[in-house]
Amino acid sequence: MLLAGVTIVLFLLHFCDCITFLSREDSFAEYPPWSARLSGSLEFEFKTFNPRSLLIYAEEISDSPNDRKSFLKLSLLHGSLNLVVQMGGEDSRSKKTKRFSANLNDLRWHKVRIVRDKNKTTVTIDGRWSFDLTNQGTISELPVNSSLFVGGVNKEKLKDLVSGRIKLNQIPRFVGCIRNLRYSTKDGYKDSEALISHSGLASGCVDACAKSNHTPCRNGGKCMNRFFTFKCNCIGTGFKGRNCTIPLESAYFRGVDYITWSPSRHHSVYQHVIVMRFKTYLENGILLTTGKGGDSLILELYRGNLRMSIDLGGGSREIPIDTGDKGLNDMEWHKVEIIRKGTFCVLKLDDRITKNGTTPGRHSKFDFPRYNKIFFAGHTKPRTLEISKAKQNFSGCLQDVWYNEIQVLFRKFYTRSTQIESVGSVQKGCPLITPPPTTAATTEAWTTRKLSRHTTESNVGKSTVGLSPSVIRNDNFESQNRASMSKEPLSKSQIAWITSGIIVGALVLVFTTACLVHRCKRRYDGFLISSALKNKDNQQRASQRYKAERVVFLEHGTKEKLDRVTKF
Repeated sequence: MLLAGVTIVLFLLHFCDCITFLSREDSFAEYPPWSARLSGSLEFEFKTFNPRSLLIYAEEISDSPNDRKSFLKLSLLHGSLNLVVQMGGEDSRSKKTKRFSANLNDLRWHKVRIVRDKNKTTVTIDGRWSFDLTNQGTISELPVNSSLFVGGVNKEKLKDLVSGRIKLNQIPRFVGCIRNLRYSTKDGYKDSEALISHSGLASGCVDACAKSNHTPCRNGGKCMNRFFTFKCNCIGTGFKGRNCTIPLESAYFRGVDYITWSPSRHHSVYQHVIVMRFKTYLENGILLTTGKGGDSLILELYRGNLRMSIDLGGGSREIPIDTGDKGLNDMEWHKVEIIRKGTFCVLKLDDRITKNGTTPGRHSKFDFPRYNKIFFAGHTKPRTLEISKAKQNFSGCLQDVWYNEIQVLFRKFYTRSTQIESVGSVQKGCPLITPPPTTAATTEAWTTRKLSRHTTESNVGKSTVGLSPSVIRNDNFESQNRASMSKEPLSKSQIAWITSGIIVGALVLVFTTACLVHRCKRRYDGFLISSALKNKDNQQRASQRYKAERVVFLEHGTKEKLDRVTKF
């Protein structure tokens, strides 16, 4: 039975132009050698999700291991096509590497064609892009005579690879579909029917999502084919988990709170994928912004509608979405998505409204200086932000915030990332559970933050009449937030600067005091010493005067005695 099953699989693979590589551990397909010594061609189509995997490998086989110095290796590296050709040696002139940057692991069919011409190898992708690789060593031919391996290497046949066993084994095996393989040999052209041996293959292009009798992804999640299994893309649904059934946490912002993300280095971004969900009762608010003295991007609510503006250095491009009479400040969850590739930008709202546009100028990359930050739900100085029309921070709830594969809220709440910083008091959960009142008096209180305290209190008092307890709790919560907005909290960087200033000021004060004390000490010490010396001199002079006077007195007294004796 087992032999019959293997025979059937081989029969299907021989007569099928498309095969699926299912295993990351042992999948490979072995074909007859590719004749590419001086000239030759090879072409195939592939579809995968893996950003790093082996596609094609062929090498020189010889009786003497020292003579085996040529090979060709084609692989995916970070979604880009990477070609390595070595002719005769490992020196920099004989071994050349070329990489074509593109997003080729997007689960779409891509066609690759390789053409050999002596020491020159040309690769064409999808019939639109091509690049050349030229070896400049002493040998101008590629004497590969091993089997042609696709998607992986048979370890039993090639135990000591020319390209290095460790390096080649570090490249994951291909998982995905390959079809229409065709290449030149000594006996003419061969195709996928010439399969010699294989492991971990299936005929046709397997779709794991289509195997299920029902949709495996819930709550609007999108099923992504992984060939040997499926994966649910839950981004933008508000859920997580294998089948998008676990609710995601959300964050509440009061209008003075926001989150920043700082890149670790200066870099340029060719494409943007930004996704978030929001719920609010205010018609104005900044959802995301970045840019300081150069390229800029902003996504905001303005008069209840969605507005995006981007500048790559050649001028700004504004893409608005007008929702009509019903604004987006309706206390319902809304999903917004930004997709930018080069100069082409797409703005989506709730997967039903799509607007696109092209930025002016030739620049296609968004430059991020190291000191720049990306702001979520606000900005440090929203009123002076030139690219903003809302001129105020976002008040409401955010959920499922993604920025180029960075899950912002997850990093904020569950990691200690130094790149994520929150300003103010960003709270978990979303207390906005009830739509705002619809009366004229209460609508004004809900839609503006410029009212005086008396007006706010009177409107809130009117709104609480006849409302449910949940609405009253929300009103009280909002009144507390309005009171707390009068004192804007300081960021960590501001606190650090203030602390540093206090420490430096204290040190300067101590140093100045020490200098003054030292100077006074020296001054008064000299004065006291000079006074003591003067006193000592005065004492000496007084003593000498006393002695002189005593001598005179004694002499005078003696003379008087002699006079008296003489008289007698």
